Amino acid sequence: MAVAELLIEKGADVNYVNSFNRTALFWANKANKPEMAALLESHGATVDGAAAENAASDKSGDEGGGEEKSVAEKASERAASVARLRACNSNMKTIEGACELYMMDNGVPTKLTIEDLVAKGILKQALVCQLNSDGSSYSITFDGNTPVIRCPGHNMTNAEMTRAVANLKDPPPAFQK
Repeated sequence: MAVAELLIEKGADVNYVNSFNRTALFWANKANKPEMAALLESHGATVDGAAAENAASDKSGDEGGGEEKSVAEKASERAASVARLRACNSNMKTIEGACELYMMDNGVPTKLTIEDLVAKGILKQALVCQLNSDGSSYSITFDGNTPVIRCPGHNMTNAEMTRAVANLKDPPPAFQK
């Protein structure tokens, strides 16, 4: 209880939704902790993570069309975005390794494509970022002996992607105050 009170006092979001789309109030109820549930509810917590004012407007049947997304929807979208970013970073690292294998046997190429790596049997299949709805693949260029892979969906190179993934915040900002 003391830790929860301190976190709330320091500005923690009582309606924060974790990667399992669950809130602290959900877990307090599930663990049969009525004191914790009461503390959270007294600070505006809801089971679904919607702020109290948003929950009230949802129940009123207001159909303005331009409603703001719930905390749970925002958290879910952010989690999906982070997952896509990490998957793309993983693809780029795989391609980078494949380029190095290619260069061991063939030297630094003047031009190299994902299809070339598949044709040589270095990659089993062409890797595509989930953001590339048109199915376009990563492009490969070289800076000296260093492969530079670019994702057309994220519009980032492998170095930029690695920095972006390294800058992802864990734990969520609500608990970093």
